[in-house]
Amino acid sequence: MKKLLSTLLSIVLILAMCNTAFAATPQSSTTEVQASREYLAELYDIPTDVVNTLSPNIISRLSQKANGAQSISSNDTYIKVTYNKDGSSTSRIATYQEYLSESSLRDTDENSWMRIHTTIVDKGSHATVSAAYTWLTRPAFRMRDVIGLSLTQGTFMDNTADGFYTYTTSQGSFTTDFSDTPGEFSYQGHGIVRNVTLSKPNNPVATDYLFLSADIHKEANSEGLNGTYGHQRASISIVPSFTIDRTGWLSCVGLNVGMTYDQFSGYTDTKW
Repeated sequence: MKKLLSTLLSIVLILAMCNTAFAATPQSSTTEVQASREYLAELYDIPTDVVNTLSPNIISRLSQKANGAQSISSNDTYIKVTYNKDGSSTSRIATYQEYLSESSLRDTDENSWMRIHTTIVDKGSHATVSAAYTWLTRPAFRMRDVIGLSLTQGTFMDNTADGFYTYTTSQGSFTTDFSDTPGEFSYQGHGIVRNVTLSKPNNPVATDYLFLSADIHKEANSEGLNGTYGHQRASISIVPSFTIDRTGWLSCVGLNVGMTYDQFSGYTDTKW
């Protein structure tokens, strides 16, 4: 875990840049708006080509999630997915250095890479948690995946889940705003999950970025956050419903998840 900002710096930057820039008034300068987008991109690990194309509504909600921060804790987890000749696949936690060393040599038919950025924003009376899932290379399979958040201590506030999915092609960026379909979030007290179908447009997809966040009740004197991704690699005839436990493990009633999905998680924690 790493501390992104001190308490004072968090408050100053977020209040000065986010609130001012997203007031949606003519007085907001282009410089202020861009500075706020850059700050949110760093905080939530949003690629530049994605954050610059997000709608004002999404940017405003991201800003509100960060507003009032007393401290921010985050962590990056790199995942390497290896596809085997027999159709199976394996995944493991790797390092940024490994990703860099293989990035110029990798065979996209054999390996895929994902980065999971987990963040806890302490807002005093409660907290906001999030996970950003970035496919650094195109995944071999583009089906119905699942993303989830789970807590080691606290519980989620009802009806606070938010997020979006953006993919880019040579024709630009295309975003699905999760707030348009709030009923597709599944709340489980200590966890939240949502199914997301990776798009298959006519033009090849260059990047996929998924983001999930929610507010939580602070309990005990610390919190741990798991950001879990379930990647479907075998077609099934049903649309499964998932649960997630406090360790970040996805399960599905009536389905052996391991037969059809790879799953991997990122983690960060903090003390209140």
